[in-house]
Parts: sequence; C-alpha cells; structure tokens
Amino acid sequence: MRSLHRSGLFQCIFVACVCLAQQSIAADTNRGADMLRLLGFDVAVGSYADQVKISPTGVEGQDSGFDAARNALADQIFQADKLFADVADRVDGAFDAADYDTLEAYFSQGVGLRVTEAEKYAQSQPNDEAKEGARLIAIEELLENDPERLDQISQMIISMDLVGSGTSMAMNLGYAMISGMASTGQLPGDPSDDRILGILNSQRGQIESQIFDRSVESAAYTYKDISHRDMQDYIEFLESDLGQKLYNVLNRALVDVLTTATRKFGHDLMIRSGVREL
Repeated sequence: MRSLHRSGLFQCIFVACVCLAQQSIAADTNRGADMLRLLGFDVAVGSYADQVKISPTGVEGQDSGFDAARNALADQIFQADKLFADVADRVDGAFDAADYDTLEAYFSQGVGLRVTEAEKYAQSQPNDEAKEGARLIAIEELLENDPERLDQISQMIISMDLVGSGTSMAMNLGYAMISGMASTGQLPGDPSDDRILGILNSQRGQIESQIFDRSVESAAYTYKDISHRDMQDYIEFLESDLGQKLYNVLNRALVDVLTTATRKFGHDLMIRSGVREL
C-alpha cells in the first residue's frame, strides 16, 4: 500500500511565494501586475513547475511513466505566465491608488529595494551543490554567531504568520490534490471529504514544524548580506497595516489560483499515469 505525503511540495511552494523580488516597474495598465513584478513574483512563479517536479507528490515508488506524466503536467498546468496573470487579476484593485503609490515607493528604493534584490537573487539561483553549500554556511553562522539576526527572523515569521498561513495553504493545496485525484474515480476506496481531511490533519504538526524550519533556513540564506538595521526596517514595514494587508491579499490570491491548478494537476495526474494504487 502506498502512502500519501503531501507536505513537501506545498512547503516548497509556500516558501517560494513569500520570498518575492524585483527592482523595476513594468509599464502595464494593471497595477496589481505592476506591483507583483516590482516584488519579483514573476521570478518566483517561474520556479513552481520545477518545484512540483522535484518535490514529493504523494505516491511512493512511482515508475518512470509516472515521473514523465508528472513532469509534463507540471509544465502544462503550472505555466508561469498563466499563474502570474491569474494572481495579478486578483490583486488588481485590492488597494487604492495611495496604497499602490506607497508600496511602489517602498520597494523601488532604499531598504525595500535592497531586500527584494536579495530575495530575487536567492530565488534565481539554481538548486545546485554551490547553493546548498552557501545555504548551510548561512544557517550555521546564524545559529552559532548571530542571535540578533535569529531574533529578527523569528519576528519576521511571526509578523507574516508564515507558520499559520503556510500550514493553511498546505492543507488547502493538499485537499485540492487528493480531491482532484479522487474525482477521477480511480482512487482506491473512493475517499470521502472526511477521510481526505483526516489524512491531512494527521500531518498538520509535521507540516507546521517543517514550514518553520524551511522559513528560518530560507531567511538565513536570503538575507545574509542585509544589515541588521535594514532588516529591522523591513520587519517594521511587514508589521505595518499596509504590510499586513499586502501579504494577506497576496496569500489569498495565491491560495485561490494554486488550489484550482493543483486540483486539476491531481485529476490529470491520475488519468495520465494510470496509477491505481496509493
């Protein structure tokens, strides 16, 4: 009997979503799209398909046919341009003109620009041995020699509610994946909503712990060259009313878009791969 393990894929997606960066505003009539480009969401969204390919999908011991189906579907369903446009449509109009002006001013200069440039660089680096080595060095330095930065990262995790919102996103996407698979009629036992939710709830503690650990690791690497003063300025922005609203809006938009895409991914994966036992 194969078991369901959904957390890895969705944690990777979540952490990728909250590390957004770019330094220029594109000319566009959609101010939501302008802001997303400024934050670097166009960079982050480009990694979604690759994250799906390398992350656990919930089926252990899959064969090469399953891998091929998963990879082809990841490229098809998690297309960067489409995901970007769908999220931008939901973000556009969520802020008034004054808020857009304030956000664009913050992230196009000074601390906001320096922070998002660091995020963009971290997002754009390939997941190779060099990056893994640099990430491990950054974490070791943080834990052993930089308690102030560790405190700042903890503040950031709290101010952005990374564990709470990340767990909710993982649960939503996990439900979408399994229900999409179940909708084909090929999932053994024809699991009910209650059973699907039970599977996910049994993993909640593990998901929360792994999201916290991934958030600390990601921040240690991403912000390693950001000064403590700049980091504190960024945290103060995150804790402001506008900063809280920004990430609440982004998180809601991402959940909506990724839930739809993930449900289709789960459905089509069952059909194409011919998997009969989970």
